[in-house]
Amino acid sequence: MTRFHSFILTMLITLLLPALTGASVQDRVYPVIGLAPDDGYPVWLADDVDNYLPLRTSQTSGLDWVFSDTDPEGNQRHWLIMADDSDPGGIHLVSLEAESVEPVVNFHGDTLTPPPPGVSLIPVTPGDGYDWEGIAYHPWSETVFIAQEGALSDIAIYIGQVSSAGIDIGSDGYGRAGETGLVPGYITNIRQLELPGFSDVFGPYLDQNVGIEGIACSEDRLFLGLESPHTMTDRFFDDLSTVMGIWKIDSGNPGNIDSCELIASHDTSGWTEILGDTVETICGLDALDNNHVVGLDRDNQEIFSVTFSDTGEFTGGRIFYLDTPGPGPLESDGCEEPVELPRLVKPSLESIALVPSGGTEITSFSVGVDYSIYVAVDPWAPGWALLTDEWRCENYESRLTDLLPAIYRYTVPFEVLFPGYVGDAESTD
Repeated sequence: MTRFHSFILTMLITLLLPALTGASVQDRVYPVIGLAPDDGYPVWLADDVDNYLPLRTSQTSGLDWVFSDTDPEGNQRHWLIMADDSDPGGIHLVSLEAESVEPVVNFHGDTLTPPPPGVSLIPVTPGDGYDWEGIAYHPWSETVFIAQEGALSDIAIYIGQVSSAGIDIGSDGYGRAGETGLVPGYITNIRQLELPGFSDVFGPYLDQNVGIEGIACSEDRLFLGLESPHTMTDRFFDDLSTVMGIWKIDSGNPGNIDSCELIASHDTSGWTEILGDTVETICGLDALDNNHVVGLDRDNQEIFSVTFSDTGEFTGGRIFYLDTPGPGPLESDGCEEPVELPRLVKPSLESIALVPSGGTEITSFSVGVDYSIYVAVDPWAPGWALLTDEWRCENYESRLTDLLPAIYRYTVPFEVLFPGYVGDAESTD
């Protein structure tokens, strides 16, 4: 079946079948849902949008949740760590007000960005620079995993130690490991991980600028996803799958390779019968725990949620189609207000992070919790453009041309992300 026919069939089924969130995933055929961005999103990834040059970040391809807190005014904030795949290899800490209808992205210094290759002694070819394509924060050990793409010889997973910035956070600070008081200030001792079985899972597919773009971790699992083993042209015409690997890691010292073990690998074509569509690209991943993982399929403009057993076997999942308009124009752009948010050709969605709501009582990912799903754009010029000629604005389009990235947010309850599941047990709604 071609991509066109698959899309038409899936959309028809989406319209005809209601979302029965209490049913088991295995009982579904095409459990697809459409998601629209939350009010106020998307927004430009800049803390001063009117004067956005020079860019603080230009190509956000990695994203993860660090912690949430309450600021002095009583507003809940979400703190995220971002990786930039441009040559300087920027790694940034940003915060957003969780309940604001006009979200502002605040950048908190540039101390997380490592020195240039050669100076930093990170084993990356100096002439090729950094190409960070994914980042995953491991709060249980205060370490961070980073996926490097770029030159074939540099494609690998790196790990670094996160140290405190010495800054007090607001009240009710919490993260995946419970209450927290750590504001990341520096990433040090970055080194390459020789993961057992890495070449067995990904080796046949790695090439120049073709590597790992999805990376996520739970307390004792590491999840890695290949962007795609196929060319963009081939993926456009056919439903072509990609590959994911799952490793068991030492929760206290995830850099200890002696305790690391490859427990499962997956060709995503094996998920198609349950998901109703083929996951063609894995450009972002986030893990709620060992059993629940959410990913981003850039080429299909989709989020996929998948469940695994404790031994890494695929047990179910579903697909979410994303509405991805462009950010609204600024008053300073001096253009006519559009009737609706501008439609873009195909924004290049490349990173994803899930944040639970509820405050410090959230100690695990579970039923009854809503999730803010942040999705960031790594601008790609041909797709980062207006879709029609019905509305034009020169100043607005110059921001697209200058590759100013944006961030989307979607809110989804756990029961919708993972209907019928709580770990390996069924939900009892």
